[in-house]
Amino acid sequence: MHGSIDWKRDISQGSIVRNVEKIPDDPDLIFGTDYKMQYIDPYLFYAYELRKYTLESKIILTIGYSFRDEHINGILIQALRNNRERKVIVISPNAENILDRFSSSNQAIKEQLLAKEGTAKEFLGELCISRLKQIANTKST
Repeated sequence: MHGSIDWKRDISQGSIVRNVEKIPDDPDLIFGTDYKMQYIDPYLFYAYELRKYTLESKIILTIGYSFRDEHINGILIQALRNNRERKVIVISPNAENILDRFSSSNQAIKEQLLAKEGTAKEFLGELCISRLKQIANTKST
């Protein structure tokens, strides 16, 4: 929901439209704001897509996310409460601290949160489906 470069403003309509073919020469850069939960795109589109896919997933993998965005956190909490088997795996050098802060007000979902200490490069270097299943079936590491 932050830093998008594949959106272009349609001057004639005064709105933002998604450009899926290529990155436009003059992209509309989208930065996170306190007002991102607006009824206009791209904010509404991204919130809808995040909610849709988190409710369909078995594992939600976050890499480098700080859990400081209450809009996104709310969507994640809803997905976890919706399915007690669903897991969120957090990849970060300080994953344990991040999850402690996030779960402090959400004790009911604590068992669904898994911390994997390390960098994105380390994790992605060893990523495969069997490794994700292994992580999801163990406690935080």
